[in-house]
Parts: sequence; C-alpha cells; structure tokens
Amino acid sequence: MTRFAVERLGDAVDATRAFLFPVASGRWLRLAVLSVLVAGGSGFGGGGGVSGGSTGATEAVEPAVGLSSGEAVVLVLAGAALVVGIGLVVGLLASVAEFVLVASLRSESVTLRASARRFWRRGVRLFVFRTGLFVALLAVLAVAVAAVALPAALGVPLVAVLAALVAVPAALAAVLLAVAADRFTVLFVVPTMLAADEHGVIAGWRRFWSVLRPQWRQYAAYAAVAVALALVTGFVDRVSKNGNTLMNVGPRPDGTIPEEAEALFRGFGDWYSTNKQAITGTRPWWTFGEGPTEVTSDEFEEASALKFTSEDVRFTRSGDSAYAILMDWPEDSVAEIQTSLHQRVTGRGDGRADDLVAPDAIELVGTDSEVDWELDRDAGVLRVKLPSEVPAGLDHAYALRLAV
Repeated sequence: MTRFAVERLGDAVDATRAFLFPVASGRWLRLAVLSVLVAGGSGFGGGGGVSGGSTGATEAVEPAVGLSSGEAVVLVLAGAALVVGIGLVVGLLASVAEFVLVASLRSESVTLRASARRFWRRGVRLFVFRTGLFVALLAVLAVAVAAVALPAALGVPLVAVLAALVAVPAALAAVLLAVAADRFTVLFVVPTMLAADEHGVIAGWRRFWSVLRPQWRQYAAYAAVAVALALVTGFVDRVSKNGNTLMNVGPRPDGTIPEEAEALFRGFGDWYSTNKQAITGTRPWWTFGEGPTEVTSDEFEEASALKFTSEDVRFTRSGDSAYAILMDWPEDSVAEIQTSLHQRVTGRGDGRADDLVAPDAIELVGTDSEVDWELDRDAGVLRVKLPSEVPAGLDHAYALRLAV
C-alpha cells in the first residue's frame, strides 16, 4: 500500500522551497513573526510555563528581608498569576497565528493584520480547546499522583507500589495522547476548519475524523516519517554534545512490533549504517556545532521536532578526521562551514582567526567520493560544493569527512 507521507515527501520539500525562495525580506520577516508566535503556544495554550514560573517566584521571595509569611504568599501568588497571564496571552496569540500561517500557506501570500482580523474568533476557539486539553491532562496527572501518594502517606507501601504500576503507565499514556491530540488539531483540524469553513474545533474534528478512521494507516505513516526525520537530527545533535539516545518501542499484546514502529527503526538503521563512521567511536569537537536553531533540554521537548536548517551543522571527530554533519541539504547545494576552521582536528587551540585549517580532502560520507571545496580566508568560511541533487541512499542528515 502506498504511504503518501513517504511518496509525497519530495513534493512537500519542493513546495516549501518554492514558497520560501527567492528570498523576499518582507515575507520572511512576517513568517518569522508567525513562527515565534506559533512556537510560543506549543505548550497547550501557554499553560506549560506555570510550574516554572511559580518556582522562580518562590526563589525570588526567599532571600527577601523583613517579609512576613503572608506577604511572601501574596508575592508568590502575584508572580504565579503574572506568569499564568502571560502564558494565556501568548497561547491566545499562538492559536490565532496557527490559522494565519495555514491561510498564508494556502494563498501563498503572508498577511498578518488582515488574516488576524479574519480568523481571531477561530483562534479563540482553538485556544479554549487547547487550554481544556491541558487542564484535562493536569487533572489526570493529579489523580495519578494522588493514587500513589495517598497510600504512601497512610503507610500502605504495597498499595502505593501497585497504584504506581497502574498510574505511571496511565500518566504517560495521557501525556502522549494529549500531545498527539494537540499536534493533530494543529496539523490537520485547523486546515480542515479553513477548507470547510468550519468555525468550531469540535466540528472540525468531526469532519477530520471521518477521513482519519478509514485512512488511519496513512496518518500513522505520517507520524512515523515525522518522528524518523526528527529522530536522526535529534540523535546527531546529542552525539555532537557527547550525549546518548535511548530508543524503545511498545510491542503489541502478542509480542509483535507494529509495522509503523518497525519502519521507523529500519529507517534509522539505514541512516546509521551509511553514516556510522561519523558517529561510532567519535569524540566531541571543541564545540558541538553552529547554526541558528536552538535546542533546549526540556524532558519532553520535541528535540526531535525541531526544524533544523542547512545552516545547522554538528561536529564530531575521530583520529585525523573531523565530521561536519549537515542537518539539511543546502538549497543551492553549497554548504558553508565556519566553526571548524578555527581549531585543528585534535580539538586543541584558542580559536584565533589566523589558525584557519585547510583540509587535505573532503568526502561526502556514503558516496566514497571527494567533493570540491574552497577556503575563503577573508570571510572565514569553508565552502563545500555538494552534488546538485541528493545522492541516492542519503537522507535526513548528511555527513562530510574533513581529512586534515
């Protein structure tokens, strides 16, 4: 059976490039604003910042001198209310921005104020839906914690352990379900609401559900492809920082592995078998990488869901070779690398501008062939001329071996 998420991936890349290029400063600036707003609402309407905000307020109050306990509580509550208020505003703006972004992609014209005025009511409904989803998740987690903590507090450890065996998997399942519901709402229900001129999120879900049920394998394949793309780049990012990645999958009750999960791991295995020399037995470079994409260390971050660009490069080293791993294929097939030029392959040095290193050769891993390059000492840039098309067998992230 054809999996459109796989078969049409190239079409999606082509459409994205056609939308973004040639570069128009006004369009890119408006897209940047939308991206910031959409990213700010990834925590179910902004609620995700409440816990961190409360902790910060508590720490700020403790060192204060001359505060009574009542005044300290008021300050903590005021700080928490401020954080919640900011989170709600950001979440509302993000929900409106979701519609503006999808409408811009459909019309191939990015307008902010006009689209915001047109879609703000739908954005409010989306915000209410996502906030409700977040509150429901908090309720489930609170019940799970109470189910374990209450028996433990009453001195019944056996009951607490048994409750944990049920509550912990249930809590994890609730988190995964909530995240999936939020992502599917943004990725599929919002476009459905625009295409069908639906104004309610629930109505949009009803219409989308009629498509999802008979074609659930297609959407599962989409999720698997999205995870696979993110898994490789997230893995490379962690390796460059001397980290590690633990991968696991839940089997069916009969012990078999779901086809989608198997495809995910096989895809990762194919990438690793091609690029393992840039991973296995390597050590971190003097710096992990370069590029505009910032990676945080939140426990449930979609490290893995970040959209890396061709300007993002991660470094490893092994023996007399350094590896520069491009997190995306450059649009013009020319990779520009800066950081690695300021240190020798041993990783020692002080990063002086006069310590530029010209490699003896550069090889595109997986092709066993050298590529042309030039060292621009004035700009401090190593330009690597890649093939005009991605070579067969390469995907996700692309390793260059720099022999020095």
